[in-house]
Amino acid sequence: MQHPNASRPTAALPPDLSHRLRKAGLRRTLPVRAVLGALQARAPEALTHAQIMALLAARGLQVHRVTVYRLLDRLARCGVVQRHTDPDTRTWCYALVPAQSQPWSVDFACNRCGARFALAATHLDCSPVIEAARAVAVAAGHATHSAHVCLRGTCASCSQAPDAVDTTAPLPADPT
Repeated sequence: MQHPNASRPTAALPPDLSHRLRKAGLRRTLPVRAVLGALQARAPEALTHAQIMALLAARGLQVHRVTVYRLLDRLARCGVVQRHTDPDTRTWCYALVPAQSQPWSVDFACNRCGARFALAATHLDCSPVIEAARAVAVAAGHATHSAHVCLRGTCASCSQAPDAVDTTAPLPADPT
């Protein structure tokens, strides 16, 4: 019996992604290609599971939600995608890891629309800050393997909106 999505075309994976999947021992199945295609389409934005499911549905692809969860977990474990928790919504967000990635990442999260964007490592050298933070963690007896920094504020799109809120204003002092 043929899979209901077998005849639906999916975008070809770039050679670097195909290589990383092969290296991790993952096959390029329809669900793998569909999820990676959804992440590629919205890169560098990080997406939640629900956003990925909505993109798949919009493309007419029926992939079971548990399959997508398991797939995202496997892709994160093998380093193809990065998973982090949004502190406000307490949901996992996923983004493709660039081919030449660092053991650290820096994102920007919009307080208004919830969009998350990876900041390009080529424009930013956070190595000294990350290494200083890692040294503090190691001195406290922790073992580190990666680091994630998230800057929060208002994205460019929301800043241009007529009713934009200035999130750069200083917060009021804590009355306690």
